Amino acid sequence: MILALLFAIILTACQTPALHSINNKELANRQQEFLRSYQSDINAISAKTFKRIEHQYRKAHLSTRNKQQNYDILVLSGGGAFGAFGAGFLKGWGKVTKTNYTRPQFDSISGISTGSLIAPFAFIGTPEAYDRIINFYETAKEDWVRKRGIIP
Repeated sequence: MILALLFAIILTACQTPALHSINNKELANRQQEFLRSYQSDINAISAKTFKRIEHQYRKAHLSTRNKQQNYDILVLSGGGAFGAFGAGFLKGWGKVTKTNYTRPQFDSISGISTGSLIAPFAFIGTPEAYDRIINFYETAKEDWVRKRGIIP
């Protein structure tokens, strides 16, 4: 009896759920729904960003007249191990002393792949944060990643 129950459990574990197929009309409807949702999200993000920029501008405009207003955005690319270059570049940029070329305190940061690992540290923007991300790339260990077989 126990053997039969065990066998039944093993067999049910090997089943894959039935796939739900959709026709072209339903796919087109879902695409339109997705695009509306996506556009709504983009509009919300844009409105929030605009409000923040406007707030910063008004705050700066009230405190100092005729001063140039900047909204500093940093976009970090991917590139695997080349993320170490990006981290090192940001740290080195912090050593620049010529006024028009100094690293700003970024208002917005975005990153993809390894750039997304650097982004939070760049947003914090302290020397300690830059040291931590440099240390991350300098002390990478082989056991942080493992190869998967054919069936992960």
